[in-house]
Order: sequence, then structure tokens, then C-alpha cells
Amino acid sequence: MPRSSQQRSRCAPTVAFEVLSPDDQPADVADTIATYLASGSAAVIVIDPRLETARIYDSGAPGGLPAATSLAHGALPGFALDLDSFFARLRSGR
Repeated sequence: MPRSSQQRSRCAPTVAFEVLSPDDQPADVADTIATYLASGSAAVIVIDPRLETARIYDSGAPGGLPAATSLAHGALPGFALDLDSFFARLRSGR
């Protein structure tokens, strides 16, 4: 069930990861992002496996920033994900 942007979670993750499904509607995804950020998440990372893209949403980038070849954010110190390798593994089914 889609979340309303009026909702707030009682406990928000520091960083939320959303992996899009083929049937996800853009308005529902935007609402989910808004709910996480309004609830106190530092960032929301949206992975689109079909387009092989990742976008990072936080209060400083309300429209989201594309993650080019590496996924990193200040809320995840020391974490970096090589997106080329990540999507290659998805394509190979491993």
C-alpha cells in the first residue's frame, strides 16, 4: 500500500534503500522518499535495476543526485558501492 506523504515513521532508518520494481509508480516512489526524509532519514537511495541507475535523495538534494559509477553518501561513512560491478552481478544473476 502506498504511503501518504502525511505519514511519518516512528523510527526512520539513517539511510533507506529502495529497489524499484517494474510496477512501481513514480508518484508512489516520490511519496515514499518524502516520507522517509520527513521521518528523519538522512538519505534515500533509489536503485533502478532496469535502467541500471541509482539516485540519492537527501534534504540538500530534493530532486535527487545521480550516482555515476560509485554510490557513497556522508551518512554512510566508509561505504562505497561500485555500481558497474553491482549491475554486472545483477545481469549475471549472481
